[in-house]
Amino acid sequence: RTNLQSSPTVSFREIRSYFANSVRLNGISSLWRGLYPMLIRDVPFTAVYWPTFELLKSQILLTFTPGNNINIFANLVPGWLCGSLAAALTTPSDVVKTQIEISIQNPSKRDVNIFNIIRVIHAKYGLKGFFRGVTPRCAKIGPACAIMIATFEVIISLFKEYR
Repeated sequence: RTNLQSSPTVSFREIRSYFANSVRLNGISSLWRGLYPMLIRDVPFTAVYWPTFELLKSQILLTFTPGNNINIFANLVPGWLCGSLAAALTTPSDVVKTQIEISIQNPSKRDVNIFNIIRVIHAKYGLKGFFRGVTPRCAKIGPACAIMIATFEVIISLFKEYR
Protein backbone atom coordinates (compact mmCIF):
# COMPACT_ATOMS: atom_id res chain seq x y z
CA ARG A 1 0.00 0.00 0.00
CA THR A 2 2.83 2.39 0.83
CA ASN A 3 4.42 1.74 -2.57
CA LEU A 4 1.11 2.31 -4.33
CA GLN A 5 0.58 5.62 -2.51
CA SER A 6 3.99 6.89 -3.55
CA SER A 7 3.33 6.18 -7.25
CA PRO A 8 2.19 9.21 -9.29
CA THR A 9 -0.62 7.30 -10.99
CA VAL A 10 -1.97 3.83 -10.29
CA SER A 11 -4.74 2.11 -12.18
CA PHE A 12 -7.40 -0.07 -10.60
CA ARG A 13 -5.92 -3.04 -12.50
CA GLU A 14 -2.51 -2.40 -10.87
CA ILE A 15 -4.08 -2.22 -7.43
CA ARG A 16 -5.98 -5.47 -7.99
CA SER A 17 -2.80 -7.12 -9.29
CA TYR A 18 -0.82 -5.90 -6.27
CA PHE A 19 -3.33 -7.40 -3.83
CA ALA A 20 -3.57 -10.66 -5.76
CA ASN A 21 0.23 -11.02 -5.84
CA SER A 22 0.49 -10.20 -2.15
CA VAL A 23 -2.04 -12.89 -1.25
CA ARG A 24 -0.45 -15.41 -3.63
CA LEU A 25 3.08 -14.85 -2.31
CA ASN A 26 2.43 -14.20 1.38
CA GLY A 27 -1.05 -15.49 2.14
CA ILE A 28 -4.25 -13.69 3.04
CA SER A 29 -2.76 -12.49 6.33
CA SER A 30 -0.41 -10.24 4.33
CA LEU A 31 -3.36 -7.89 3.78
CA TRP A 32 -3.47 -7.21 7.54
CA ARG A 33 0.26 -7.07 8.16
CA GLY A 34 0.15 -3.42 9.21
CA LEU A 35 -2.90 -3.76 11.46
CA TYR A 36 -1.12 -3.79 14.83
CA PRO A 37 1.24 -0.88 14.10
CA MET A 38 -1.73 1.09 12.74
CA LEU A 39 -3.73 0.40 15.91
CA ILE A 40 -0.73 1.36 18.06
CA ARG A 41 -0.77 4.74 16.28
CA ASP A 42 -4.50 5.35 15.83
CA VAL A 43 -5.91 4.28 19.21
CA PRO A 44 -3.73 6.76 21.14
CA PHE A 45 -4.41 9.41 18.47
CA THR A 46 -8.15 8.98 19.01
CA ALA A 47 -7.72 8.92 22.80
CA VAL A 48 -5.97 12.30 22.63
CA TYR A 49 -8.00 13.90 19.83
CA TRP A 50 -11.63 13.45 20.89
CA PRO A 51 -11.48 14.43 24.58
CA THR A 52 -9.32 17.48 23.86
CA PHE A 53 -11.51 18.42 20.90
CA GLU A 54 -14.71 18.26 22.95
CA LEU A 55 -13.15 20.24 25.82
CA LEU A 56 -11.78 22.98 23.54
CA LYS A 57 -14.98 23.14 21.51
CA SER A 58 -17.10 23.54 24.64
CA GLN A 59 -14.80 26.35 25.84
CA ILE A 60 -15.12 28.14 22.50
CA LEU A 61 -18.90 27.77 22.56
CA LEU A 62 -19.04 29.17 26.12
CA THR A 63 -16.94 32.16 25.08
CA PHE A 64 -19.25 33.22 22.24
CA THR A 65 -22.92 34.05 22.41
CA PRO A 66 -25.26 31.49 20.86
CA GLY A 67 -26.56 34.11 18.40
CA ASN A 68 -23.26 34.34 16.55
CA ASN A 69 -22.73 32.09 13.57
CA ILE A 70 -19.69 30.26 14.90
CA ASN A 71 -20.62 26.68 14.08
CA ILE A 72 -17.76 26.29 11.62
CA PHE A 73 -15.32 28.32 13.76
CA ALA A 74 -16.18 26.29 16.87
CA ASN A 75 -15.17 23.15 14.98
CA LEU A 76 -12.32 24.34 12.76
CA VAL A 77 -10.13 25.76 15.53
CA PRO A 78 -10.33 22.85 17.98
CA GLY A 79 -10.19 20.36 15.11
CA TRP A 80 -6.96 21.91 13.85
CA LEU A 81 -5.32 22.35 17.26
CA CYS A 82 -6.33 18.97 18.66
CA GLY A 83 -5.49 17.17 15.43
CA SER A 84 -2.03 18.74 15.47
CA LEU A 85 -1.53 17.89 19.16
CA ALA A 86 -2.61 14.28 18.69
CA ALA A 87 -0.44 14.00 15.57
CA ALA A 88 2.61 15.32 17.43
CA LEU A 89 2.10 13.03 20.41
CA THR A 90 1.63 9.93 18.25
CA THR A 91 4.47 10.65 15.83
CA PRO A 92 6.74 8.03 17.48
CA SER A 93 4.24 5.28 16.77
CA ASP A 94 3.79 6.60 13.22
CA VAL A 95 7.56 6.49 12.67
CA VAL A 96 7.66 2.88 13.92
CA LYS A 97 4.64 1.96 11.76
CA THR A 98 6.28 3.47 8.67
CA GLN A 99 9.54 1.62 9.33
CA ILE A 100 7.60 -1.64 9.66
CA GLU A 101 5.89 -0.96 6.33
CA ILE A 102 9.24 -0.25 4.69
CA SER A 103 10.84 -3.35 6.22
CA ILE A 104 8.01 -5.57 5.05
CA GLN A 105 8.83 -4.58 1.46
CA ASN A 106 12.33 -6.06 1.86
CA PRO A 107 12.13 -9.82 1.12
CA SER A 108 15.03 -10.56 3.48
CA LYS A 109 13.12 -8.99 6.41
CA ARG A 110 9.77 -10.76 6.19
CA ASP A 111 9.73 -11.45 9.94
CA VAL A 112 9.56 -7.88 11.20
CA ASN A 113 9.78 -7.38 14.95
CA ILE A 114 8.42 -4.10 16.32
CA PHE A 115 10.92 -4.09 19.21
CA ASN A 116 13.86 -4.53 16.83
CA ILE A 117 12.62 -1.59 14.78
CA ILE A 118 12.35 0.56 17.92
CA ARG A 119 15.93 -0.43 18.88
CA VAL A 120 17.24 0.37 15.38
CA ILE A 121 15.55 3.79 15.30
CA HIS A 122 16.92 4.64 18.75
CA ALA A 123 20.42 3.39 17.96
CA LYS A 124 20.56 5.22 14.64
CA TYR A 125 18.91 8.55 15.55
CA GLY A 126 18.39 8.64 19.31
CA LEU A 127 15.10 9.88 20.76
CA LYS A 128 14.88 12.52 18.03
CA GLY A 129 14.46 9.69 15.54
CA PHE A 130 11.00 8.96 16.90
CA PHE A 131 9.90 12.49 16.00
CA ARG A 132 11.23 12.56 12.44
CA GLY A 133 8.58 14.15 10.25
CA VAL A 134 6.57 15.65 13.11
CA THR A 135 6.22 19.06 11.41
CA PRO A 136 4.86 17.83 8.07
CA ARG A 137 2.67 15.31 9.90
CA CYS A 138 1.10 18.06 12.03
CA ALA A 139 0.83 20.35 8.99
CA LYS A 140 -1.15 17.64 7.20
CA ILE A 141 -3.25 16.17 10.01
CA GLY A 142 -4.25 19.39 11.81
CA PRO A 143 -6.03 20.94 8.81
CA ALA A 144 -7.43 17.55 7.77
CA CYS A 145 -9.04 17.10 11.20
CA ALA A 146 -10.38 20.66 11.09
CA ILE A 147 -11.96 20.16 7.66
CA MET A 148 -13.33 16.73 8.58
CA ILE A 149 -15.01 17.79 11.81
CA ALA A 150 -16.32 21.11 10.46
CA THR A 151 -17.78 19.35 7.41
CA PHE A 152 -19.35 16.69 9.62
CA GLU A 153 -20.92 19.28 11.93
CA VAL A 154 -22.27 21.37 9.02
CA ILE A 155 -23.84 18.28 7.43
CA ILE A 156 -25.36 17.23 10.76
CA SER A 157 -26.81 20.73 11.27
CA LEU A 158 -28.26 20.66 7.73
CA PHE A 159 -29.93 17.32 8.43
CA LYS A 160 -31.38 18.71 11.67
CA GLU A 161 -32.67 21.78 9.80
CA TYR A 162 -34.42 19.80 7.09
CA ARG A 163 -35.78 17.08 9.32
